[in-house]
Amino acid sequence: MTHWKSYHLLGESFADTDDAPASLFRWAVERVVDGLTDHDVYSQTVAKAATRQGAMQRAERRMLRLLALDADPVAELMRTAHDASAFQMRWNGFNRMAPLGVETRVSCDAGLRLQRETRAAGLQDEMREQAGAICVSHLMAEDSPLRQRNEEIRPLARHFGELGYANAALRDSVDSLYADPFAELDQCADAVGASRRTLQRAFTQAGLSFRLLRQAVRLTLASHAMCSTSGESITAIAHASGFFDSAHLVRAWKQSCGLTPSQYRSLC
Repeated sequence: MTHWKSYHLLGESFADTDDAPASLFRWAVERVVDGLTDHDVYSQTVAKAATRQGAMQRAERRMLRLLALDADPVAELMRTAHDASAFQMRWNGFNRMAPLGVETRVSCDAGLRLQRETRAAGLQDEMREQAGAICVSHLMAEDSPLRQRNEEIRPLARHFGELGYANAALRDSVDSLYADPFAELDQCADAVGASRRTLQRAFTQAGLSFRLLRQAVRLTLASHAMCSTSGESITAIAHASGFFDSAHLVRAWKQSCGLTPSQYRSLC
């Protein structure tokens, strides 16, 4: 039985959640590791939001905020599309292969047009259709917050400056993990000049675990490499990004974006 999913940005845009720096950074990390949400959860979130006045306007404002922080492999795939034709190919290919409850196909030939096909049980509704159209239009826009990140290799490190997040130990840990994605907690503590207990406390305060942050760093490194023109093998990318072998990367990649690395790379 297929567990139908939805692209995380849609549901999160309607969610009634905290916008504190710690919460936003935690969202960015978690969505790299698990970038698709259950389709039913998305539907329930939209249904709840629909009872509030001005829900769509608030959702669009939040969507733009989250786009600036979105660092998961799907965001990287769309961000690096060099023109509308490439975006159309990548978006449609992702929608075709990923286990999405609604497949949304894009046509950019004569203005933006969307065609939706429901795979999961449940009714189509106007608000979800509108949310999908808004998401695609912002992903494609040249002035999109997502497209301002030219040649970005360390997106999670950039978030600290943008968010004004004051957790210095966590900030230094992000830098350390980008330098050595194989590092364990003790090695990371030594690199940032903190005790193991101090570093663990910093992660607890952020609502994160060391393993989750390290996995997110590894995935952002891998997605950048896959979308580049270097031509490295999946195995070489896995090792360079901190994964012990390609099998570990495959499992993490499917959890992150619903595709295998090979499927993903066929779209780059």
